[in-house]
Amino acid sequence: MSRSHSLQRAVHLSLVAASLGLITPSYAQQQPAEKSAGTLGAVIVTAQKREENLVDVPIAVSAFDSEAMDRKQIDQATDLQFNIPNVSFTKTNFTSSNFQIRGIGVSSVGSSSDSGVETHFNSVPIKNPRLFETEYFDVERVEVLRGPQGTLYGRNATGGAVNVLPKKPVLGELGGEAEVEFGNYHERKSKAALNLPIGDTFAVRLAGIYYVRDGFTENLYTHNDVDGRDQYAVRGSLRFAPSEATDIALTVNYYKEDSTRARNLKQMCHSDPNGNYGCLPDRLAFETVNSRGTLGGNLAELLPIVAGFPALTNPGTNTNANAVNPSDLRKVYAEFDPTYEADETIATLEIKHDFGAMTLTSITGYQETTFVGRTDYNWNAGAPNYNGPALALLGGSVPLSEIDPSLRGSLNGILNARIPRSASSVGYDQSDQDGDQLSQELRINSNFEGAFNFQLGAIYFTSDVNENYYVVVTELDYAAAFLQSQPPYYINATPSAKITSTALFGEAYWEMSDAFKWTAGARVTRDKKSIKDRGLLLSVDATDPLPPYRTDENTFTEVTGRFGFDWKPGYGDDSTLYAFYSRGYKAGGFNPPLDRTNPAFAGTAEIYEPEFINAFEVGSKNVFMGGRVNANFSAFFYDYSDLQVSKIVARTSVNENIDANIYGLEAEFLFAPVDN
Repeated sequence: MSRSHSLQRAVHLSLVAASLGLITPSYAQQQPAEKSAGTLGAVIVTAQKREENLVDVPIAVSAFDSEAMDRKQIDQATDLQFNIPNVSFTKTNFTSSNFQIRGIGVSSVGSSSDSGVETHFNSVPIKNPRLFETEYFDVERVEVLRGPQGTLYGRNATGGAVNVLPKKPVLGELGGEAEVEFGNYHERKSKAALNLPIGDTFAVRLAGIYYVRDGFTENLYTHNDVDGRDQYAVRGSLRFAPSEATDIALTVNYYKEDSTRARNLKQMCHSDPNGNYGCLPDRLAFETVNSRGTLGGNLAELLPIVAGFPALTNPGTNTNANAVNPSDLRKVYAEFDPTYEADETIATLEIKHDFGAMTLTSITGYQETTFVGRTDYNWNAGAPNYNGPALALLGGSVPLSEIDPSLRGSLNGILNARIPRSASSVGYDQSDQDGDQLSQELRINSNFEGAFNFQLGAIYFTSDVNENYYVVVTELDYAAAFLQSQPPYYINATPSAKITSTALFGEAYWEMSDAFKWTAGARVTRDKKSIKDRGLLLSVDATDPLPPYRTDENTFTEVTGRFGFDWKPGYGDDSTLYAFYSRGYKAGGFNPPLDRTNPAFAGTAEIYEPEFINAFEVGSKNVFMGGRVNANFSAFFYDYSDLQVSKIVARTSVNENIDANIYGLEAEFLFAPVDN
């Protein structure tokens, strides 16, 4: 949720202990370590699945507790990129986002693809997260680990991992917090949390956020504000600690949105006068796409020549010629306002038991999510511009389908409610998703007093998603009417993209001295993927059954790990030097179903290969000036084999494997020059 506009005249109210006798500041419950005046204090993280001071962790990790997030205005995932080196965040055009670390994120496209950066909620890996769509609320800490992860975290990740850790109920303490914010664009935001102890061994925590505002962008065609928000999220947590050795925590998080959020919005274009590309690649301008460079425009012009039925337009006509693209990034001119409906439920159950010499941890996770988003297909609208002889035969206008389960749309008289017919080129696209996952992870951590310790773990993870993408434009309905072919719109349908992943992993630690420690980790992973999908475009005669789905499956098994050391050299107030080699892996996947008769797809693999990374990293973490300065440095070199990337071939996104090298330097500094 962008705050660039709402903060211009924002009013913020916090209700704290002075006004509500029950309320205590949130940081009072979650302070990880003592902090003297003027110092930065210690940050306790669980990056290595045990509580450690951040300066002692030999990994390039950035962590922010609730106090740091407030101070740095880290409200959501998009804000992390302004506070962590080599991190970027973008929203994709379909159902997901792209969180990149050191250039690695979502490089392959498709329902069977995995992200190079794994998102975790309460240490549970989430394959299709919606966490980027709402603000963080009642969060204890956010950790971002840069570099390959696998010997400690639940699933393999070649780029890194993000772990969002909500606050757990606090035993024996009654407290909470509430916050209300008002701003322009009719912004209203409220957050609240309440901690309720029940006896000495049980506690409940309730938290939630509600956010609504008008859109920042004006649609000059519909006279509506778009890209607004209307969403909420609630969370309930139960904690039971029957003894000092056992701790059980159950958390359920629910999110709901029904907004005018746009999957993509302003489209800048230097129009191609010939229509070969739609837009020329030389510069950006406030012009419109030449329809002759689009799928619909091509069909309107070429199918009459090929099939011999009346033309919808005169040859060489740009049916988008009269469209308008306002020269303002906050104004659009389009027939359809965007719609965005999403919900998500995440449940986690964490059980810890301390046996003294060892600690056993069980983490069970479940997630289900649905999403459907529509938007104008080209963000342009113009005066009636069809001028071919077919228009009269169709009654002066062309039908526009509504997506329906039979996939027949206008062929069965099922028309779009807003624009059922049009004398100009209009259309929309829809991206939707329905998925669920289940995971179970077990870990054993040793707590020996000697020089040797270890961690061992196992995980079972399964996920299945139903994902579809539609393009509905009048030119396709026109072609279907004359060809009597179905469906009258384009669909890439994937009713099932399933993954079942199992892994054994662990690390061993040997302290040669009080200042020097070796670490060796290994992981064996087995990823089984299956796919059921098909792509349809005027595929068969209206009386024939639709083509069958493509079904396929494949299994990938790999061994990965890491090896290195960390050393406490003793300079400054505290310091750690480390050097590590890591080998990472990400499973392969399935390219979309392709027309193998098209020579453009010659050599395109049905299944693209797994990617591998050999990563080398050295780093230094330091505390100076009595705790007033933190200075962290790292240098890395990545040698990628079969890096998964996507490209467009014959208007279809396909994945391929390439080799690549990535290298860089990073530095982070925190400075508290005076008290407060």
